[in-house]
Amino acid sequence: MSRDWDGLRAMLTDDVKLDQSLNPLRGGRADVGLFFTLHAKIDGVSVAPAWLEGREVIAVFEDRADLKPSYILWLEWAMAGPVSSATTAMSAMSPPTQS
Repeated sequence: MSRDWDGLRAMLTDDVKLDQSLNPLRGGRADVGLFFTLHAKIDGVSVAPAWLEGREVIAVFEDRADLKPSYILWLEWAMAGPVSSATTAMSAMSPPTQS
């Protein structure tokens, strides 16, 4: 698991969108980057790349001791470029593994 929030924010494009089920749509590198900046301030929160249903996702762990992620971020790309869309989803899935 990682806490490389700067690296994650560096992957965002200017037209990135973050669609969260309980919050308004965020748009743009700065606004979506703020989502990760806020998470970076929470001790214990970490992320890990994972695969779910054949898609690349980011597994978010609210406690490093957790075996299952608290929720996931579904990623979508335009062409093969940086992250252009992320959607949060609550999940009770197994620990992330590559299929």
